[in-house]
Amino acid sequence: MTQQKPTPDEMSGCRSIRTSRTGPTAGRLVSLSLVLISVLCLVVITTGQEHISMIPHCPLFSNRAPRKQHMLSKCKRYREEACCFQEEIDRFFPSVPNPRGASKNCREHMTSLKCYICSPKQFLFYRNERVTVCEEFCNKWYDACFNASIEGERIGEWYSNGKQFCEGRKFSVMSAKAMEYDFQCYSYNYDDEQGNSSARLFIEWKLAVSNLLCVLAATLVWTPG
Repeated sequence: MTQQKPTPDEMSGCRSIRTSRTGPTAGRLVSLSLVLISVLCLVVITTGQEHISMIPHCPLFSNRAPRKQHMLSKCKRYREEACCFQEEIDRFFPSVPNPRGASKNCREHMTSLKCYICSPKQFLFYRNERVTVCEEFCNKWYDACFNASIEGERIGEWYSNGKQFCEGRKFSVMSAKAMEYDFQCYSYNYDDEQGNSSARLFIEWKLAVSNLLCVLAATLVWTPG
């Protein structure tokens, strides 16, 4: 039998050298790339979950998204972005009557308070089935209803300040200084309610870009060189 001559590469050992160096190195690079992609995607998912929790939603109403409600007859300031429907206002408002002898100012504050059901930011101040009201608003509400009566007792005699008044009505109270990024209090401050739509769009855009980068990175790794 004629023995096949070894090639020059086989004689010099170049083939084995290329296999031992290039193969494992390429494998390590792919493995490292996959690890980096996994970490990147994990960061994207984690960050996305945090950002999604900050997108305006309505926990009072099964976490549905706020939307335009141009037919609202009360809480009109929320017409462009509301958590409530008019029929929900019609059901809820009569269930919370004004104090006896309430002045016009007191009634207006009562209406402002009850409008929390329409706020697109209720996901920030409604937690564990309780509404957190800003202490500043509590003080204004208390002053406005000071001479009105609840269960035959004058509010100004029953409670010493706005914080006690709000807590007596089963609200949680928070000072403006104590507010955090992901937890706030209801104040019916128009300036605080601005920008929800733009904030939501920015968060969604940021998530889309992050996901796209993750997909592109994975594609580059698996694209033949």
